[in-house]
Amino acid sequence: MASKVITLPVDDPSAALALFQEWLGKNKILFIVLRDTAIAKNTVRKADSMAGDIDHPLWVLHAPNEDDVMDILKTIPDPKKLIINWEKPLAIALSMDGNICDMIPRGEAEPTYARIARALVNAGINE
Repeated sequence: MASKVITLPVDDPSAALALFQEWLGKNKILFIVLRDTAIAKNTVRKADSMAGDIDHPLWVLHAPNEDDVMDILKTIPDPKKLIINWEKPLAIALSMDGNICDMIPRGEAEPTYARIARALVNAGINE
């Protein structure tokens, strides 16, 4: 199965922002992973393994440099008020209609496959 990870450029903030905005405009379920830590990379790998085939609407966006996309992230509708402190998210699940549906916080433990799957279900992966 092909990888469904889009990794934003780390050496060109303008290009990272443009690519991020392009993907936000697509009719896709997005699982956005922030930062470039070992936990973030493993979270990307786990989410990618659940992303399905190329025709499935779920895609994983990896933003190694979260500062490049943070201003745009903060404008995404968060109807459940899941994100109060923008220093907390490791990963954010967006529905096809562009709403934040789940947030996996940074912490000591790496998110499990079950926790990532729950975020994807909350974003409408089964719809």
